[in-house]
Amino acid sequence: MRTRLVLISAVVLAIGLGLSPARAEVLDLGPNYSYPIPLFVDDTLRNLGGGSIDSSTLGGKPLLWVYCVDLFRSIWVPGAYDDTVVTSDGEVHGEPVNKAEKVAWLLTHYAAAGQGLEAKALQAAIWITVWHNFGHTVSLADPTSALGVRATEMLTELGSNKGNVANFLWLSPKKAGSALEYQGLVTRVPDGGVTLMLLGGALVALATLRRRLRA
Repeated sequence: MRTRLVLISAVVLAIGLGLSPARAEVLDLGPNYSYPIPLFVDDTLRNLGGGSIDSSTLGGKPLLWVYCVDLFRSIWVPGAYDDTVVTSDGEVHGEPVNKAEKVAWLLTHYAAAGQGLEAKALQAAIWITVWHNFGHTVSLADPTSALGVRATEMLTELGSNKGNVANFLWLSPKKAGSALEYQGLVTRVPDGGVTLMLLGGALVALATLRRRLRA
């Protein structure tokens, strides 16, 4: 009995802390995304497509916006990814996102839906934050362009600030039956939705644990 109480208490504690075990959800990515976002990646000019990817849903719930944290995996949009792993710990595909706390700060202050200048600049700033000097060199193709100026402003304002990674959902898109890993993403559901989704995951875990204990 004591062991059962300890196990159940651990799950209840996870709920109280706002934590959730990784779980699989159906991610439907909408058809709209930002392009081009010109960056030098390892000294090669690349015109990239990125966030915000609209209109998208996760588990049938609409997402406010979706941005890319991955740079060296691809993803097709529109597309359905029915085995997408969702966490709130700043990891994608089982690996911590480099400088996830800084990405969280950028998202807190600048993230919005749409494919205009602001979204392109934020996506560029996220990729530079995550990947520059992390085994790669990533820089703005034209720092004097409107996109380059705005992305530079965001990075300057970021400085040494850090945000809370648990305020966001970190997505590892996959399709059931396939080992292929698609581009890691980060998102948020409408206000209150993150807490409800995380609580739902913890409640499912608690229900499963109770069933096992009764068996």
